[in-house]
Amino acid sequence: MQRNSMAEEKREDLEADHKNTERTLSLARHVMGKLVRPVRVDEDLLQHWVLPSADFSGDVVAAAMTAGNRLHVILADGTGHGLSAALCMMPVSEIFYAMTEKGFPIGSIARELNKKMYDLLPRDRFIAATLASIDWPNKTIEIWNGGGPPAFFLSESGQCLNAWKSKFLPIGVLSDKDFEEKVEVFQWNEPGQLFLHSDGLTDARNPQDMLFGTVRMHSTLLEVGCEQRFEHLKKSVMAHAGALVADDDISLVVVHCKLTLCGAMELE
Repeated sequence: MQRNSMAEEKREDLEADHKNTERTLSLARHVMGKLVRPVRVDEDLLQHWVLPSADFSGDVVAAAMTAGNRLHVILADGTGHGLSAALCMMPVSEIFYAMTEKGFPIGSIARELNKKMYDLLPRDRFIAATLASIDWPNKTIEIWNGGGPPAFFLSESGQCLNAWKSKFLPIGVLSDKDFEEKVEVFQWNEPGQLFLHSDGLTDARNPQDMLFGTVRMHSTLLEVGCEQRFEHLKKSVMAHAGALVADDDISLVVVHCKLTLCGAMELE
């Protein structure tokens, strides 16, 4: 009888813990839903995908148009995944949007993010981030890449016209005096697409423990026409992983760099 009573108490304790966890997660979802702005962009201009490996994503994708017809984009990948990673990433989009709307260049935005996150995060936490600024009147792309996978520009025919490897440490590693905000500039003379992605995309594993990989990613993009690349890559990654839960958050951004600015951004 006593054993049954102990078992019942244990079951009730587990149920109570589960309910408390669910309430905590529900509250976190509500707060983050209020604080993190969704990306509102015409798909003719930008497509994006974020696939969390847990209930919450440690990846952040944000985009906003400046008053000077520049599109600013950030893809940021925080250490770890789940709720703890998402909490650490919460200031990123707010700082990015506030400074973009005030007209700051992406190098300055990267510096401010680094300064804030260096003060905020413990030393074992940091953020791999790629920031891009696309200027349609001048046909230029500026990139700041700190710890992220290479960004790259594909022509409509599939030729890689430029790539931007990481030249800086991730955000939150260096103090402000040691931080470098220099950007790399590329001018496109023919239409194409700018690709940004987190390492979760190329590190996605299949049931045979094989990585999706960089080579497979690039070959996948060449299998279809320009307009189908985003969806085709997304579906290919999902098919590769199958029913497996991803080890890391996956994020992807494609900016359609046509010769004239099209699409619209809703500013808040």
